[in-house]
Amino acid sequence: MGIGEGIRNMRKKNKLTMEQLAKNLNTRFPHNSNFTKSKISKWENEKEEPRLSSAKQIADYFNVPLDRLYNNDNSTKTQNQSNKDKIAAHVSEDVTEAEMKEIINYLNYVKSKRNKYISDK
Repeated sequence: MGIGEGIRNMRKKNKLTMEQLAKNLNTRFPHNSNFTKSKISKWENEKEEPRLSSAKQIADYFNVPLDRLYNNDNSTKTQNQSNKDKIAAHVSEDVTEAEMKEIINYLNYVKSKRNKYISDK
C-alpha cells in the first residue's frame, strides 16, 4: 500500500472529507498552510507524493507513526520490531527509542519512493 491509500484510510476512518482534512491540517499546522483538497486528492490517488514534512504532519494529526500511513494494518508492531532488529546491527547502541522510530520512518519513506520510481518506469 502506498501513502495515498494510508491517508485515505485514516481520513475515512475519522469520517473526514478531503476539504475538512485540509482545513484541519492548516489549522493545526499554520506555518505550513498549503494543504488543499486538490493536493490531498492527488496524494490519495497516487498522482503525487507528499513531502516528508507534510507526511509527518498528517501522521501527527492522526496520532499515528509515519509508517502507519504506508502500511495501514495490524502487523505494524511486528514489522517495526523486525525492522529494528535489522537496523540495530548497523546503528550505535546509544540510539533512543524515539530516534529508532525516526530512522524506521525515514527508511519506510525511502522504500516507498523507490517503489514508486520503479513502478513509474
